[in-house]
Amino acid sequence: TALRRIHAGERSVAALAAAAGLARRTLELRFAAALGEGPAARIRRHRLDRALALLAEDDGPVAAVAAAAGWTSAARFSRDVRAATGLTPQAWRLAARRR
Repeated sequence: TALRRIHAGERSVAALAAAAGLARRTLELRFAAALGEGPAARIRRHRLDRALALLAEDDGPVAAVAAAAGWTSAARFSRDVRAATGLTPQAWRLAARRR
């Protein structure tokens, strides 16, 4: 299914649609009806969840975590994490480890 492909690392809505044998728009509509969000939003959320888990578990540089989670820019990764959590990646890492 499309959700399995997302969890396996697929980052292209077009590839998800092709694998499902659907037009992109049909996939988007079915996702929204079933899950309340489109496939692109689910892909972004899954990537961010994976990145936050890596930050909590890994002591490596933030740039390495960003790359492992699929970001090509550490600066963009930092902006995305801050937008989602209100914290920088390093601050989020420290807070997650205190829990």
